[in-house]
Amino acid sequence: PGEEENVQIQAVQDHPWCEELDTSLDDDLQQYIWQLTGERGLTESGRKTYYAALIGLCEGESTFHKNATRYNSNGTTDYGLFQVNTKKIIDLRKDGIIKSGDDIYDPFINAKCVEYIFWMGYKRTGFDEQSYTQYLYGDTKVRSNKYTQRVWKMMKDWNSRLNG
Repeated sequence: PGEEENVQIQAVQDHPWCEELDTSLDDDLQQYIWQLTGERGLTESGRKTYYAALIGLCEGESTFHKNATRYNSNGTTDYGLFQVNTKKIIDLRKDGIIKSGDDIYDPFINAKCVEYIFWMGYKRTGFDEQSYTQYLYGDTKVRSNKYTQRVWKMMKDWNSRLNG
């Protein structure tokens, strides 16, 4: 096969279950998110769980719309596939993940941002609703609410699809 076919074959070999998922995300972006999960030293099952959490978070935050924008009642704004909040953008710029204002709408950079932020809670608590509430609200002890419960359900549903 040609070089392009080899890349596609490798992507399918890296995560063959990806073809079965109906996420509305480009295959390249799904591969990139899978690649990001591989940088965390998780077992294969743990990696699938973490990937499922990120895909569920994407569905819950933007229903897979890369240009989604939400204006919040507290004056902040959420941007892109994963709805990265303006409060987090300052730190993401300091850490070199975002270089310009337009970066936040790039689905690959948006995915990198959320993976970077979400990992902080995930590595502390694992796959549970608290890891999502920490991502959403920071390190405070925020209790779950209807919104977090809805997104958490989507995250669990994706995990069930991938891990059975």
